[in-house]
Amino acid sequence: MSELNNLPSGMTFGLTLEQEDQLSKWLDEQNQIIVEEQLKSEEFTETQKEIQQKSLDMGSPIPIYDMNVGYFSISFTPTGWGNRIFVHNHFTGNSFKLYDHDDFQKQMEEATNEVNETETV
Repeated sequence: MSELNNLPSGMTFGLTLEQEDQLSKWLDEQNQIIVEEQLKSEEFTETQKEIQQKSLDMGSPIPIYDMNVGYFSISFTPTGWGNRIFVHNHFTGNSFKLYDHDDFQKQMEEATNEVNETETV
C-alpha cells in the first residue's frame, strides 16, 4: 500500500544510471529551449526572468512551470522483451527514446559476444 494515496502499488518502473544520465542531458537541452523562449515572454516578472537567466548562464536552465502539472512525462510500456521507455516534453513537444527494442537487441548481441569470448578463453 502506498502511504500517499492508500492504493496498492503493483508495478514499479525505474531507470538505469546510464538512462538517468541520458534523461538529464536531454532535459538540459530541452530546458535551454524553453528558458530562451520564456525569457522573451511578457508573461513573467523581471525577478523570474533574472533567476532563469542565471540558471541558463550556469548551464542548468530552469523553466517556469506549474508544479501541479509538470512539464515532462516518462512512459514505461511493458513488452515481452522489457519496457519501452520514452520521455515527452510538454513545452517543446519533443520526445526522446531512452530504451526500445533496438536497444534490447543490441544488449542481447553484446551479451552473446561476451559469452562467446569467455568460452573461447
